[in-house]
Amino acid sequence: MHHFGNKDINNMKIKFAIFLISFSNILFGQTENAIQQANHLGEQWKFQEAIDLLQNELRSDSTNPEIYYWLGRYSHYIVYDTRPFSNKSDRWSKQQILNNLQKAVEIDPNYGDAKYFLVAEYGARALEALKLGDYDQYKKELIDASNWDGFPPHAVEHGRNLLRSCDSNAILIVNGDAQFNVLQYVQVILGFRKDVSLVVLALLERPYYIQLIRDGVPNILKASPINISDNLVMEMHNYKWKEKDIIIPLSDNIKTKYNLSDTTKNFRWHVKPNVGNNKLWTGTAMLIDIIKTNNWVRPIYYSWFGFNDLDGLEDNMQIEGLTAKIFPEKIKGTNLEYNTTKFELLMLNPKNYIDYKDIAVNNQPRVSYTYGNLSRRRIVDYAYYLYEKGEPERSVQVIEKMNKLMPDTIHPLSSDIEDDVQKLMKEIEN
Repeated sequence: MHHFGNKDINNMKIKFAIFLISFSNILFGQTENAIQQANHLGEQWKFQEAIDLLQNELRSDSTNPEIYYWLGRYSHYIVYDTRPFSNKSDRWSKQQILNNLQKAVEIDPNYGDAKYFLVAEYGARALEALKLGDYDQYKKELIDASNWDGFPPHAVEHGRNLLRSCDSNAILIVNGDAQFNVLQYVQVILGFRKDVSLVVLALLERPYYIQLIRDGVPNILKASPINISDNLVMEMHNYKWKEKDIIIPLSDNIKTKYNLSDTTKNFRWHVKPNVGNNKLWTGTAMLIDIIKTNNWVRPIYYSWFGFNDLDGLEDNMQIEGLTAKIFPEKIKGTNLEYNTTKFELLMLNPKNYIDYKDIAVNNQPRVSYTYGNLSRRRIVDYAYYLYEKGEPERSVQVIEKMNKLMPDTIHPLSSDIEDDVQKLMKEIEN
């Protein structure tokens, strides 16, 4: 029998430790390679293939939060971003999406993007409950999203600032779920600014959603002005269209309300075909109906500045904060382009940035531009506006105020904003 001395035992321990490290590195490398392959499939929208690959990888590595994250994310995509998915169900949502994303957060409590997709899934579940008329379940889904830290303080503050940017009894058009979900939470669960009607651009092509916002839901969703019957709603489609002006006559009361000149008789919106050949997207048709039916009774705001489906209204926007109000006449380049008093009261008010520092603790990189830089973008654009009006000193003061309210030590400036600030400062210096 061979007897091992202390030296032999120590050498064996070292070799075994080296073996474990090497083996772990091999497994780590294999896992990283599998995730890269899954992401390559995901980029090609081959979500089922990506899911299969990641599920297979779990058999050899069950503690990697990245695997669970991408499994949950692709399982979310395959339901909502492809052709009709036959396995869509409460069971799929819980087992394949929520369970995987929750597992990612349990392993890595600071996994911000996993929390973002948890909010996206809970938001989709909330909308499903709203569609079915289960209002208690609707609220529960939003509360569950919050319980998983999906609505951190800085995101809630952003939602409040969006609503603060709207006048009383407004209609607020939002672009996607990043803003819509937090606005639902702020309105319905926190009870803040429930006087504002929310309209989601991406959902305007869905019949059930048109019925929801047309009829409203007491204490949950304030109705929007829509003059379309159930029969027409169920027949919604992309319509034949050639570019033309949508014309709405302006009453004397509206002219007085918006301080319009007597020569302005009508509101004109030049609408071009925007899907395929000579076709108008369903959502744009619904927006036309909302604006015509509203007839300037309630202020209508837009929270995104890419316009897209509001093409043709770019020159009719009065910027008041994180939102822009649709104006009855073109005001781009005039003194009415900004409501300067309201803008500065909202965007340069320290009270509206109390929780901004939270982004350093609870960052969700997937939406970091929205929560971290959208306010900066609005302020930098305003500084350019002041400079072009011949107020360079005030322009500099606005940038200095922005840096004080949102220091880059908390959250770095995005490259586009940093470039624009440097360009503006050079122009002012020269």
